[in-house]
Amino acid sequence: MHQTSLDTFIQADLSGIAMEQWGGVCQSTEYCLTGETCENTKSGGRLERLERFREQSHKSYRPITVLTFRANYAVHQLAPAGYHAVNLALHCTVTILYFHMCSGLFFEGSPVPFMAALLFAVHPVHVEAVTGIVGRAELLSSIFFLLALLNYKGASSSLLNKSLFACALFVTLATFSKEQGITVLGVCLIYEVLIVQKLDLWSMIKHFPSPFHAYSMIKSKQCPNIGLRPMLVRMFWLVVLGALLLGLRFSVMGSTLPVFTNFDNPASYESAPVKQLTWSYLVAINVWLLLNPADLCCDWTMGTVPLVRTISDPRNLATLFTFMLLAHLSISGLLAANRRERNLVGLSLGMTALPFLPASNLFFPVGFVVAERVLYLPSMGFCLLVAYGFRRLYCNLPKARKCLRAAFYGLVLLHLLKTFMRNYDWRDERSIFISGLKVIISGMLHLLFPNHI
Repeated sequence: MHQTSLDTFIQADLSGIAMEQWGGVCQSTEYCLTGETCENTKSGGRLERLERFREQSHKSYRPITVLTFRANYAVHQLAPAGYHAVNLALHCTVTILYFHMCSGLFFEGSPVPFMAALLFAVHPVHVEAVTGIVGRAELLSSIFFLLALLNYKGASSSLLNKSLFACALFVTLATFSKEQGITVLGVCLIYEVLIVQKLDLWSMIKHFPSPFHAYSMIKSKQCPNIGLRPMLVRMFWLVVLGALLLGLRFSVMGSTLPVFTNFDNPASYESAPVKQLTWSYLVAINVWLLLNPADLCCDWTMGTVPLVRTISDPRNLATLFTFMLLAHLSISGLLAANRRERNLVGLSLGMTALPFLPASNLFFPVGFVVAERVLYLPSMGFCLLVAYGFRRLYCNLPKARKCLRAAFYGLVLLHLLKTFMRNYDWRDERSIFISGLKVIISGMLHLLFPNHI
């Protein structure tokens, strides 16, 4: 068996050599797992071919995730059981950390953290991230995401302390596990404003005639809850860390964005308004997958989601309803009389929206139409909102408590059954292809399936 050395990890994975020189398209399992150059990559023809594909690389840079795969290979080689066992252990770790994070938002004894963690643990949309080995990136990034947020909670007690440096370390590890991990910086900023400083944003907007007046009110300590200097120092270091990580990440990519084909993201090759209408509709699809994870598919590329070409397309109603729902949640959270509810809604929406931004096509086109695994992190905020909504109804409707309790545990049971059945879909290529063909009417699966009959 080939031995994987630390030198290889540093020189190839950590430095991004594989992506810089070969465009990240080397498909040699021997090279990717052992770090040793196989015979195919030694030949000049193969290397030249890889060089030609350099600009078409997806340019993923996830050295922490690759390191865990190297460790898996050192123990299990290519036996899949070890890889699945690690993914399952990581998912359990994420669930425990998520419960711990939610517990800090509520009074001791509140059932909401347990309800949210239970929903998160069994949500069917997580099957791709946990059962699919490639989902290791989501799992690792989520662990470091939550550890960064938990350490930032400790860092908020003083100007600079060990917790703030630990937070910076975990943010870096989250980013180098998967790119969306950097969005925890935005969640930390929301936590600082809403939880630490206890800012009532609506009151500030309502009573302060201008930002300059607001600043003077804060500085003159007419808002007693605000520690201006510690807050600004912590925010400054978060912004600096984010800029450094983005600069390093962009440098590793060769200072160019990845280029995706029409098969990966058809809307990116369309002009306005088709591009914007389609990408906005994809937000509605992702929200629907969280609400109703009944129709799940392993491959959403090509024509799985037809382009939205006109304003009159009825699917725009789904887009409009989705954004109206998100706006309603945001405004109702901002106007809530209860400060704890304002904080909860704000933080939950931040944990839902911010980790999804890198996959939303808002800043740059991504290499897929829909990918269920990217909903792993955003589902944390979603599950917290659902659990809190059940709790609100339970408290406000005493006569319907038995029905609400039955509805919640019924939902958990349905999710558990769907997750169990969905894992069977992933047992081999034929079964996962057949399950996908039941959901989509066209796409890559229709082209690939004949080869697996």
